[in-house]
This record gives sequence, structure tokens and C-alpha cells, in this order.
Amino acid sequence: MIVTVSLARMFLIVLLLLTPVVCGEAADQKTPAPREAPAPAPPASQVIPLAEVASRATEVEALLRTFEAMGTPGRKIEAIRSELPAENARLGLELQRTLSILRGQPTLEWLEGAQELWVEWQRPMTIWLSELTQWAGQLQENLTRLADEQRRWTQTQDAARATTAPGSTMQRIAGILAAIEQVQKTLEDQRAMVLDLQGRVVEGVSRCQTARAQIAEVQKHVLEGLLVRDHPPLWSRDSWSAWPGGSHGVRAKAADWWEGITLSLRHRAEGLAPTVVFLLVLTVLLWAARRWVDRETATEEAPSLGAAAFDRPLSAATFVTMLVHLIVYGAFRPVVRDVIGVVLLVPTIRLTAPVVDPRVVPGLFMLAALFTYDTVRRVLVGGLVFERPLLALEMLAAILALGYALRSGTLRRPRARAGESERLISLRSGACLALLLCAASLVAVVLGYLRLARLLASGVLGSAYLALLLAAGIRVVTGVATLVFLMWPVRLLGMVERHRDLLERRTHRVLLWFAVGVWIVRSLGYVGLLGPVATLGQSLLTAKVERGALSISVEDVLAFVLTLWVAYLLSAFLRFALEEDVYPRVGLTRGMSYALSSLLNYVLLTLGVLAGLAVLGLDLTKLTIMASAFGVGIGFGLQSVVNNFVSGLILLFERPIHVGDTIEAGGIMGSVRRIGIRSSVVRTWQGAEIIVPNAQLVTDRVTNWTLSDRQRLIELPVGVSYSAHPKKVTEMLEAVAQGHPQVLRQPPPRAFFTGFGDSSINFELRAWTDQFDQWFQIRSELATAVFDASQAAGISFPFPQREVRLLQDPSAPPAAAPPP
Repeated sequence: MIVTVSLARMFLIVLLLLTPVVCGEAADQKTPAPREAPAPAPPASQVIPLAEVASRATEVEALLRTFEAMGTPGRKIEAIRSELPAENARLGLELQRTLSILRGQPTLEWLEGAQELWVEWQRPMTIWLSELTQWAGQLQENLTRLADEQRRWTQTQDAARATTAPGSTMQRIAGILAAIEQVQKTLEDQRAMVLDLQGRVVEGVSRCQTARAQIAEVQKHVLEGLLVRDHPPLWSRDSWSAWPGGSHGVRAKAADWWEGITLSLRHRAEGLAPTVVFLLVLTVLLWAARRWVDRETATEEAPSLGAAAFDRPLSAATFVTMLVHLIVYGAFRPVVRDVIGVVLLVPTIRLTAPVVDPRVVPGLFMLAALFTYDTVRRVLVGGLVFERPLLALEMLAAILALGYALRSGTLRRPRARAGESERLISLRSGACLALLLCAASLVAVVLGYLRLARLLASGVLGSAYLALLLAAGIRVVTGVATLVFLMWPVRLLGMVERHRDLLERRTHRVLLWFAVGVWIVRSLGYVGLLGPVATLGQSLLTAKVERGALSISVEDVLAFVLTLWVAYLLSAFLRFALEEDVYPRVGLTRGMSYALSSLLNYVLLTLGVLAGLAVLGLDLTKLTIMASAFGVGIGFGLQSVVNNFVSGLILLFERPIHVGDTIEAGGIMGSVRRIGIRSSVVRTWQGAEIIVPNAQLVTDRVTNWTLSDRQRLIELPVGVSYSAHPKKVTEMLEAVAQGHPQVLRQPPPRAFFTGFGDSSINFELRAWTDQFDQWFQIRSELATAVFDASQAAGISFPFPQREVRLLQDPSAPPAAAPPP
């Protein structure tokens, strides 16, 4: 017995000595990166000393409770498990419907919309797959940790048996092992459930990818066959052979359209019910906003640019609702989009008609009728034998309507082109282009090129309809901006209080350019050319010009220009905000504020240039070395330019001259209008603007009349007759000056007796004014007042008199007597 115990102890000692080596080799063989765990994992094969079994058991029990809580599926997993069957079933039905439609002849517009819709449907499935993958990885990590703990406690149990540990310790170890097995079973069941959900989610993702691949294949086939005749000419007998059986196809199309509507109503993820509720609430809010805006703008002489948008609260609410729906829920399915497109015609025309030329309003109704007709044609007879004659009739009606508009008074060019507005010129040009495209579509459908005819028809009507929607949308967003400008505390800003009309116009301009970009993108989407054009644009942007180690692409150049443009816009906006709201509140002088704004402009533009160079991929360190190398040569070659630049900085920092000061330099006298980076602009009293180099203002003698203040001494010479008493004259002159409202009381005006003239006694009136820009006008008013006061006091103004005496020369002969 003693020998057995001794051998067991020796075996245990050897085992303990070999454990670190085995653990180290096992750790070296594990290559996966560690992930977060509830507690730090101990070595995998380390026997727990008997003295530490109790404390370690407590730690493991806490760890098991944590793993058991983590093994319980959360709300996200439960939501996936509850929603996945219905979602997979719906995607299966949608896939069957999509494949059935693809076997027909869908339009490029439908294909583009279906592609966007399947992308939206795939997004939640992808999110689910990511969450399930993360959860499965966490479960696997927990199971690995439990396996390590199970191995450790099993080895501890074997070692405890070998050392004849107490029964309580053995029971505790056995209880820990049983608890580990129970939690392991729970986690394995949870992992199996998650893996099963993963497989079903992958099935849904596969359906989405299959639909997108099939749609992309059909798009490619349609684009490649645009110039291939796919039908016989319209006048041939084969074109009308299938006419008797076409009614069954129309009924099938109508049933398919109604099925799409019902599926959309049932699918909560498309959010039609919340959208309707949001529309009603927003309509009430905009109705209240209209009354408030009318009350706030009632005293304004000119109507606000955006306030009129609230005259149609229901129409405005409809546009905002559709925008919010697109942001929250994504794209509509094609059938719903067709219905919404027709319904939106009414509020669109109501919003647009009041702000367009009255001659264009009939064209809006013509567009609405054609778009409605085109939608019904695409939904009910798309791909059937009826489609070609109905499409030809549609294009013929469009040609007649456009021709009438161009020939009649609607879009007719006036005799005097100078009186034609730019907007009407644009509309006329667009109408001419639409007329040509409609004619081309008519010819294509008659000759049998149905795909090309569809493309042209959808492009014309879809682009015109989109332009109408964007025009109404611009009006709505401009109205919202006006509402924001009128609200507290935005309306308290100086730039809003004094320049609200300017801000509204700038907002309208930005929205207009944004709408033009959206119109171009969506018009390409209407005709199915967005993908090819995007691919072509990407290839052009990635085109590179390489010269040695330098490689610049078109995208880099555009990014550089865009960076500079953004820096310029940011600088302009910040300077505008500072001048309107910050400088007046802190009481800075005009020259100081101009200096700070100029420095801010230089700093932002410099940062913009550096950021643009970084976007180009240039190494700024090498650029600094090159600038240092060329600095000396540039300094000699552009010495005068550098001198003027440094002088401009001196003017901004030292501020001997401010913007608005009246200076006299080099025979020039005028007001400083701008201090630039190289030169300054001085506007003379005659109206000329003189460009003065900054170096001349720093090095030459400059007289600044308004450096410390804007006071000006007015000197008015006055001469009166010798019959006037000098003391009364001085009192009269001072009284006249004191009575002028723009003459300063301190220092007081003074009149001086300056001397005796040939015909008058001379005085000079001296008065100060703080209206420097109007001193000449004040001097003229003082002279007029002195004249009136002198006349009232009986003081006359002498004029020079000369007495000429003719002297007779004694040596001259007497003058002959005049003849009788």
C-alpha cells in the first residue's frame, strides 16, 4: 500500500512538471485570434490544487450562469425566428412573380425598379445573416471555453482521486462537471437552432441574389437588342394575327397588378399604413404652419419666395411624406410606384401651377394625361399584341400636343426675342427635343423596334414627369426653409434678419442644382441606362496619367477642384456669418473686422490647397523640399510680387490703413475699398477706382484722414463789406454753425477775423463734423445759411471795384477835334 501511494505521488509530481510544457505546445498550436469572453481563460490542462477547488468552483459557477444567460436567445434572434418563415415564403412568391414577368417583355423602367426593390428586400436578410453569424461565433467560443473547463476539472477529479481527497471536495468537483455538461447541452441546442436559422436566411439571400442576377441578365439582353427589330412592321398581317386572344392577357395582367397591390398592403416592411398616418399628421401641421407664416409675413411688401408653398398644405405634405417613406422604407415595388405616380399628379400640378408661366399650365395637364395613359398601357397591355398600336397612338397624341404648343401661344417664340424669358426659352428647347424623341419613338414602333420605342417613350414622359415632381419639391423645401428662417431663435440672427431674401434665393439655387443632378440620374434610370453610364463614368474617373513616380487620375483632379471649391464656399459663409452676427455684437471696428476676415480667408484657402494636394496623393514633405528649392529663384523673379504680398500682410496686421478710411497718397485721394493680397483699391471722389500696390502704401508717405476718428474740420472763408461790425459778424457766423445739426458741439465752432481785403473785411468759419463722407455737403449748407443770415442782418457782400483814370501825356500833340 505504501509503495502504491509512493508511485502515485511520483506520477502526480511528474504530471505536474510536464503540464507547463504540454500547455505551451498546445497554446502554440492554436492560431485563431482570441475573441472577447466573460472572463480570462486559464490554461487548458492545468490541475487545480485541492486548496483552490472551492474558490475556483465559485468562479466557474458564476461563469456557467453567465454562459447560460448568454445562451438564451435575445429579442433579435427571437424576432428573426418568428419573422423568417413568413419572409422566406414571401420572397419565394415574389421570386416566382419576378421570373414570370421576366419571361415576358418587361420594360427597362420596370427592370430598374425591380432591381432596386430586390436590393431593399435583400438588405434585412443580410443584416439577419450578420447577426446570426455573430451569435453563432459567440456560442462556439463559449462551447470551446466550456470544453477547456471540462478538461481541467476532469483532470482535477482524476488527481483528487489519486490523492484520496475528501468526499466533499469530490462532490463539489462532480457537481461542477455536471453543471458544465448541462450548460454545454443548452449551448449546443442553441447553436443548432442558430445554424438552422442561418441556413434558412442564406436561402432567402440566395433567392434575392437569384432575382437580381436574372434581372441584370434581362437588362443586358434588352440593351443589346435595342437596335434589333423584335416585331414585324405595324402594317403587316403578322402584327394583328394574335389580336383575338389578347383579352386573356389583359385580364392576366390586371390580376397580376392587383396581386402586387395586395402583397404590398400585407407586407408591413413596406410601411404603407404608417405612411398614411404620417401624411394626415403632417397635413395638419402644415395647415397650422400656413396660418403662422401668413401672420409673420403679412407686413412684408414683397411676398416671400417660400411662403407661398404653404398655400397647398395637403400637396406639400404629400411630397414630404413620400420623401420620408423613401428614406425610411426604401424603394416601392413597381405596381405601387405606378399608382403613387398617377396619384401624385394632382398635388404636383397644384403646387407647380401658381409659380409657372400661365401659358405653360395647359402643358402640365397634357403631361398628366399622357403619363396616366402611359402607366395604364404599361400595366395592362405591356408585352401584349395591343401594346404597339396603343404606344403608337400615345406618341402621335404627344406629337400633336407638342406641335400645337409650339405653334400656338403656349410656347411660341415672340417676335422680339429680347423679351422672351430664359425659363420660356428652356421650356421651348425641351419641348423641341421631346417632339423629336416622340417622333423617333413613333417611327420605331411602326417599323417593329418595340424595345427602342419603349425606351424613347419612357425617357420622354418619365423625364418630364420627374422634372415636374422636382419643381414642386423645390417649392416645398424652399417653404420649409422659409419656415425655419422665421422661427425662434434663427430669426434673431443678424444675417437672417437683414438678408432673409438672399438666404432664400441661395437656398433655392442650391436646391435647383441638386434637382438637376437628381433629374439626370433618375432620367437615366427611367430608360435603364443608369448602370452602363455609371460604369462608363467610373472607368473615366479611374483613368490615370502616369509620369515616372507621379500618377494622377481624373478622379483625383476632380477631388482637388472640389476641395478648393468647398474651402472657398466655407470661407465665404464664415466671413458672411462673422460680419453679420459676430462683429456687430463684439463692437469691432470696420478695419479690424476686415483684417480678421481676410486672415481667415487666407488660412482656409491655404488649408484647402494643402488638403487638395493631399487628395491628389502628393507627398507634402517632398512638396516642401521643392518649394524650398525654388523659393530663392521665385523670390528673385517675383520680387515685386512678394514685396507687395508682405506689404499686404503688414497692412492687415499693423493696420495703419483700414477699409473705409480716406487716404491721400501719391497725388490720389479717396476711400479704401479693399486691401488685397497684392494690391489695394482706392475709390476717388470722382468715382474712379485706383489699383495701388501694397508696397506703395507701406513705404511711401500716406495721409490717413480717418485713422483715429472720422472727424473733419470744415473751413469756410467769408468776406463782408467794410460797413459791417466785425464782432457782430463773428457772432453771426458762430450762431449759424451751431444751428447746423451735423456740426459738432465739441469742439465748438469758431469764427476768426483774418484780415482786411481790397474790397472786404475777411473772416473764416471753422467747424468740426463727424460725418466725414458728407463734409463737402455740410460746407455747402453752411455757406447757404451764412448768406441767408447775412441778408437778414443787413450785411452785404462787396464785390471788387476798380476806378480807371486816363492821364494826358504833355508831349503828345493835342487830339484833333471830332468832325461836326
